[in-house]
Amino acid sequence: MKYECKFDFCWVCLENWKKHSSATGGYFRCNRFEAVHKADEKQGILISEAMLRNQQMQELNRFLHYYTRFRNHENSQKLEEPLLNNVRQKMEILASSLSKGQKGEESAEKGTKFVEDGVRELLKARRVLCGSYVYGYYLEDNGYNKTIFEFMQNELEEVTEKLSEMVARPYLRTPRPVIIQTTTLARRKRHEFVRAVSKV
Repeated sequence: MKYECKFDFCWVCLENWKKHSSATGGYFRCNRFEAVHKADEKQGILISEAMLRNQQMQELNRFLHYYTRFRNHENSQKLEEPLLNNVRQKMEILASSLSKGQKGEESAEKGTKFVEDGVRELLKARRVLCGSYVYGYYLEDNGYNKTIFEFMQNELEEVTEKLSEMVARPYLRTPRPVIIQTTTLARRKRHEFVRAVSKV
């Protein structure tokens, strides 16, 4: 089956043949240098517009990358802030179970303070991570500074998520020494990260 659209066009410039009359500069105007030059100019403009759109799209994607991660940590922080109030109840339950086996309420309270310390450290780490994505967005990439920054940010993020899994549950399942160790590690990573950022 043969389809014919009966559209007349110039084989050289692929424009409508009606544009190739004596009124528009002659039937073979596209063979002239200025016509080819105009076509090249038009192509150049289209390429530069496409490159500009591509650059704008890349910048938008870059912004969304940092903004999404900022919002994730901000939302996590909002969800974890009530833990500071709820941790008292967890500590009282732990203290009552510990005081049965130990002497004195004071030693039971000391034995449960690790939960509150973990939640406080978790909230501090979240605040630092929120700010780090704003800082990272504006940080110029000179090769190594941004790479080191992102590596340290990732380390802090990993330990923060581990700590969140341990202390944000309704019931504590993780052993006390592991929570204390993870809290200490999160504190150390946070201090190292903030110190490194302050030197840049």
